[in-house]
Amino acid sequence: MSFSLILLMGLMIVCMNTIFRNNLLLKNSFTDNAICLLSRQSWFQGPWLSGLFLFAVNALLFSSAVLLFYSLIFIQIPYFHIAVMGFAVYVSILAWFSIGKSFDGTRRNQLKMGLIGSSFYVLVSALIIYKECHLKPVYPGDDTFMAVIGLLAALIVSAVAFIVCLVFTAFSGKRGNV
Repeated sequence: MSFSLILLMGLMIVCMNTIFRNNLLLKNSFTDNAICLLSRQSWFQGPWLSGLFLFAVNALLFSSAVLLFYSLIFIQIPYFHIAVMGFAVYVSILAWFSIGKSFDGTRRNQLKMGLIGSSFYVLVSALIIYKECHLKPVYPGDDTFMAVIGLLAALIVSAVAFIVCLVFTAFSGKRGNV
């Protein structure tokens, strides 16, 4: 399978999971416990602090996924890195679902919280665009085509992460069922 086909399949799975976000993959004891714990915190009900908390969670999840991905370079198991990155996406969606369901505010405050927290991926996208604009060959005659393709794939992933994080946190329904 080519990388673009895998990326397209992953995007379709994330979109389907976003559309049907009340499925059984998101309802488990971890999300129930996280929702109960976060919803009891008084500081979490303000849009700014909860947005900064979401920003920090996104930074932690992204950093740990990148660190894990780079450590997997040394393991020569085929396609293992794809499975690990799929698991990282699942953990991120669980965290976004829990945070979105824990916040009990108005639609406007939910949007503020979602935009503040999701802005981490806007910063990542801006960094990727900057790196792509200032990409130079390592040595004379070096072809940077594959580096551009890799940066483009990273830009697509960060843009999808921004959109999915925003949908799960800013446009999720009230807690209701917990």
